[in-house]
Amino acid sequence: MNLKGKAVFVGLSQLSPIDQKESFYTVYSEKHGLDISGIEIAATAFANLLENRPVQPIDFRVYLGVIFVWGIVIGFICKRFSTTAAFFSMTGLVTVYLIFAIFQFKSRGIWYPVITPCVLQTTLALFSGVLWNYIEVKQERQNIKKAFGYYLPNDVVERLLTDIDGIHDSHQVVYGICMSTDAEQYSFLSEVMEPKELGNFMNRYYELIFKPIRQHGGIVSDVVGDSVLAIWVSAKPEIVLRKEACIAALDIQRTIYNFNRTSQTHMLPTRIGLHSGKILLGNIGAFDHYEYRPVGDIVNTASRLEGLNKYLGTQVLVTRDVVSQLDGFYTRGLGEFKLAGKTKPVEVYELICREEEVTEKQRRAGEIFQQAIRAFRNQSWDRAINLFKEHMDYLGDDGPSQFFVQMCRDKREVAKKELWDGVVEIGRK
Repeated sequence: MNLKGKAVFVGLSQLSPIDQKESFYTVYSEKHGLDISGIEIAATAFANLLENRPVQPIDFRVYLGVIFVWGIVIGFICKRFSTTAAFFSMTGLVTVYLIFAIFQFKSRGIWYPVITPCVLQTTLALFSGVLWNYIEVKQERQNIKKAFGYYLPNDVVERLLTDIDGIHDSHQVVYGICMSTDAEQYSFLSEVMEPKELGNFMNRYYELIFKPIRQHGGIVSDVVGDSVLAIWVSAKPEIVLRKEACIAALDIQRTIYNFNRTSQTHMLPTRIGLHSGKILLGNIGAFDHYEYRPVGDIVNTASRLEGLNKYLGTQVLVTRDVVSQLDGFYTRGLGEFKLAGKTKPVEVYELICREEEVTEKQRRAGEIFQQAIRAFRNQSWDRAINLFKEHMDYLGDDGPSQFFVQMCRDKREVAKKELWDGVVEIGRK
């Protein structure tokens, strides 16, 4: 038996009531109460019984109220504050609560809950707050990505979300194919349709164009009025990329044809131009306004090709750079053209259809047309005219044949007055 503890226990009965009252929590042989024996614990309990001041927990209803209010407070902090601010706020709150609980325990012998609010609830609240903030930030990020996705490519949106400050320097020289489209009767429709009606009609029209572009890996870069600029880009030249762009162009042609044929009121025949090469791709602008778009001669040439369709009566024109070494498509060469505003000529082809869709009649007509083009370049004007007419007699009305027949007639009249290298110059867009 610990005699020291026994002396403390026996000595309690010899104390006066005042001394006994003062002996509350002071019966331990050591003041810090860490190294104590069972007898010292029993003596303390006996002293509390004598003074009718036992250590007692708070009322169960109060206990539930404390837990409930504490949960609301820390939940509010975690919901409204950032993770860092919530951590420090709750650390301070826990400290204040512990001081209050210790004071109540020492002065009144009331045991307030500590483990549940300060450890369990607080830890759970912090974890839940971090998880909730993560979910909210992720959802907000997805919403921003979805909103930006209507205007920018996904990879650009990702870069902006991770590094918005890098928007000024996000330029890169890449290989790309540019597609320029334009609707023939948009000016007329804008005059006869109300703005709201025109907007709804154009949205349906753009949906038909955007779908093939995106299905075949293209990016819609710009939309102005009735014109669309789309691009296919990669780090280096790829035949697959050119093939996808050509398929998209033919799909747009077919889709718009079906749309115009079924439309009861308005039609929008669409012209398309394709060119490929190196472009500068990035955010172009200044101050507080930037647009993600390609810059370079490739873009300008594609736009001029689209405009050349008006002169030739064609729908899809491409350059040799696009169709060179590209299998699976039926095209016909139209010769070299110096387009409006350009100094260098480009070799132009009409993209007609996929290889498996071409008919024998089209192949035969194509052979006649190529003979006519060779006669045209050799300045054999009468022979070229006859061959172009033969082509039209065989296949029907043809825009390029009509164009070259008129060119032959014009050149025949001035053949002795000028030298000609076989390049057709287009002075206007």
